Amino acid sequence: MNVSCALRVRKLRGNEVSIAIAHNMRSQADVGAITYPKSSDPNRVHMNKSYFGRNFQHVTNEKDLLIILRQEFLHAKVNGLLSSKARFPKKSGKYRKKDGTLQEIPTSFIREIILQIGGEGQVTLDDTVYLEIAKFFANLLKNSVVRIDIHRDESSEHMHVLLSLWCF
Repeated sequence: MNVSCALRVRKLRGNEVSIAIAHNMRSQADVGAITYPKSSDPNRVHMNKSYFGRNFQHVTNEKDLLIILRQEFLHAKVNGLLSSKARFPKKSGKYRKKDGTLQEIPTSFIREIILQIGGEGQVTLDDTVYLEIAKFFANLLKNSVVRIDIHRDESSEHMHVLLSLWCF
């Protein structure tokens, strides 16, 4: 049997967080919405599964995410896991472009890993396999899982793992 694997990692900034979460947690009610993929079969949306990391059940946008990350940052600082001089990162930073002008770029607080195992239309993997893979990524990258979404409604089954960058 021939098995293929595709892995994509990207930073999510600003409203990209809300768009990714809306896309990943889609339901039957979202059919036709801008975040609903054209390659998806509305009759199979019920086969999708979502799992949440601790403290992240109610995160649907960057504002929610920043509140929780700031709480975890302060908790880590109070409990001695961080130096007393540690500062929570700014929401954006200024960077000098090659032409010498300054550009303000939002700070990335979240990474998305998209993993597809197998080819188009291949047999689905059990949820536990995907959960173990997500746990491996979280341990490898030393970050907390915000959410895991397994999509079985598109032509090729895959999962999205959202990892926070400032959890301890």
